[in-house]
Amino acid sequence: MQPQTGRKGSLGAHRRARRRLSGQSFLAICLAAFLAVLAGAALPAYAGDPPPASEADRLGPHAADIQRVIDRAAQQGLPTDGLASKVREGLAKGASPDVIWRAVERQAQTLGEASALLRQQRKAPASAALVKAVADARAAGVAADTARPLVASPADDARLVRAVEVLTDLALRGYPERGSGVLVRDVLDRDPSSVGRIPGGLESIRHGQTVSRADALELLGRNLLAAGNSLDAAVNRSLEGREHAGGLGSERNGHGNDHGAPAATKKGMGNGQGPK
Repeated sequence: MQPQTGRKGSLGAHRRARRRLSGQSFLAICLAAFLAVLAGAALPAYAGDPPPASEADRLGPHAADIQRVIDRAAQQGLPTDGLASKVREGLAKGASPDVIWRAVERQAQTLGEASALLRQQRKAPASAALVKAVADARAAGVAADTARPLVASPADDARLVRAVEVLTDLALRGYPERGSGVLVRDVLDRDPSSVGRIPGGLESIRHGQTVSRADALELLGRNLLAAGNSLDAAVNRSLEGREHAGGLGSERNGHGNDHGAPAATKKGMGNGQGPK
């Protein structure tokens, strides 16, 4: 019996020794990990190049001026994301602080004018996206009188944002703004889901029928009514044959073709008509 007891005692001693060793190993591992963390924390925050200069440092004295513009816009309830983006854009392009400041001021002023226009035409407060869309349209040269009937639409803000963006697109392409505003409003009222396809439809008509931008607007607007208020059907009807053009070009400007004309030239004419 005693030899068995001795063996059991020996086994118990070995197990206790292993447990002590395991505990010591665990402590050693924890200590090593802790030291590694300390070593990592001791490394400098920028191991390579020094940190870039802050935006405020690069803007110099105008940093405070720009911040005042942004703060004032925020107090007026205007969207300020675009203002901050304008600062970053200017810095990325290497513009001078004075140029950046003036650009931010102009954009804030345009946002304020857009917000005032929307307050006049809509009962509910306009979304930030709609204010920005109208401001972009005004910056692209769209007159307030052209935008006013469009933003008075009872359409929800999401659809109206898309419609204003299309109007801006047409202005940048050189389409007469008054006719563009009328067409976009008509499509928004009659076939709202097709508003985004207006520019493509007009370009197809202009190139397919070899007519001016003003004529393409008039032709599409006329066929919108004849085709049951469907934009796609109106575009197809306008492209069916030259008889649907109705001699619009010759009646307007003698040749009916401003194909390839610069957008700025057409905008300068105001109503898309050529010289008398």
